[in-house]
Amino acid sequence: PQGKGELHLARVVQELASSIAARPYLRGIIRKLMRSSAANMDVQAFARALLMSEQVSALLTDQPQEAREAWFAAIVEITCAAMLMAAEKVITQPEPSAESRTKSALNFRFQCGTFQREALCWCHMVLCDHLPELEPIRFCTVLRKLLFLEPAEAYFTQGENVSEHKNASLRLLGDEIPLFEETITRMMLLGLTAMPLEAADALSILESLIVRAANLQQKVDGALVV
Repeated sequence: PQGKGELHLARVVQELASSIAARPYLRGIIRKLMRSSAANMDVQAFARALLMSEQVSALLTDQPQEAREAWFAAIVEITCAAMLMAAEKVITQPEPSAESRTKSALNFRFQCGTFQREALCWCHMVLCDHLPELEPIRFCTVLRKLLFLEPAEAYFTQGENVSEHKNASLRLLGDEIPLFEETITRMMLLGLTAMPLEAADALSILESLIVRAANLQQKVDGALVV
């Protein structure tokens, strides 16, 4: 079935992320694997599969806070790298016309809206559940990173050669993304409940999401809220 390979790879990565020995090398290995398999791999499906919750409890139960934080950091890092590569595929893929290229980018932006909703749900239901002691400022950073609201340097390793394609990929992920009603509701819920997110941070993030959705609405009627 379509996506079966991406699902299996995501499960393997989740397991490896719990290994102290494997964790430092995991991002580099997976990036090389994604790049070498780009033609046959649905990288965005892989990124979304990394946020699966099925085996998280088995991997993290009875683990100390430091180990749980390291696991979540690795998963977030690889998920963002996968989304960047998915965006790069859209940018570099040959299209027969400018209209076709614009349509491909628009379709990808709507898929990013789905990822945005799923990432927020993951932070709310999985991260909060397994790291309830996480400081609000660190929770906010994780959330902003997954929503591609952080500065560019948060997504690239120090000293990495950042090409124009990579910069364009980041812009595609961080600009003009449609906003789902469920995303708005969940963000408000996070800010109003006893979650590790300050109400002011929740409102700031929500404002950023609305602004970039509004930027898209200027080009596509009705794209602000889906």
